[in-house]
Amino acid sequence: GRLYRMDRVVIDADKITVMDFKTGSDKESAEKYETQMKTYMKLLRDMYSDKQIEGIIAYVDLKETRRIF
Repeated sequence: GRLYRMDRVVIDADKITVMDFKTGSDKESAEKYETQMKTYMKLLRDMYSDKQIEGIIAYVDLKETRRIF
């Protein structure tokens, strides 16, 4: 099996938010990051089918975030 390490997972009563932090100023890998986030979200959806799952990619050095639904 593969090992997946999510940077942060916040579990609320009705929603789960998974966050992944990226450093540097290069957003060329944005597609790869989105695929990674969707994998995390699928894993969480399989475990918590009764909750809404949301993903956030945080580009730390750029001070930007991107939400994935």
